[in-house]
Amino acid sequence: MQTTEKTNERKCSVYVAHNFAARLSGELQAEVAVLRDLGFRVTATWLNVPADSNTVDKRDHATNRMYAIKDWSDLISADVLLYYADDHSDAVGRGKHVELGAAIAQAKAGHKTVIAISEGYTVKHVFLTMPEVMIVKDFSQAVTTLLGVRASLASRGLVSPWPGGSK
Repeated sequence: MQTTEKTNERKCSVYVAHNFAARLSGELQAEVAVLRDLGFRVTATWLNVPADSNTVDKRDHATNRMYAIKDWSDLISADVLLYYADDHSDAVGRGKHVELGAAIAQAKAGHKTVIAISEGYTVKHVFLTMPEVMIVKDFSQAVTTLLGVRASLASRGLVSPWPGGSK
């Protein structure tokens, strides 16, 4: 496949789906830093929402809509969804389930890869059994899988094979 220079320089992008409370977790922030260090573009801007930000039930409709539109754009534009099946705390993630469904639909059309991290490969709900979902047991396996996905996309000229986006 012939590609343009611009396509060859495009980084492989990853949308991280986890529950909202996880954005404050040092563990999740460290994992996102690893992805960036490996040259992935993380499109999940919800990870940067300030710690003192209200949750969805305490914000006005216009603010929630703004966040929803931005999150949707981030998700749809990503090459890969990295879905955390386990919840970070007692606060159940709800948005991540919508994001998983949208990503599965894109994967069915051949436009996205879906990777689910599920401790011990435990299936948390039936949609994780969809053939478009690759289940891994931990972040380390997710990284290995992501590197393979990037190599596959690069072999088709869709992203740069180089961590920085170009050689």
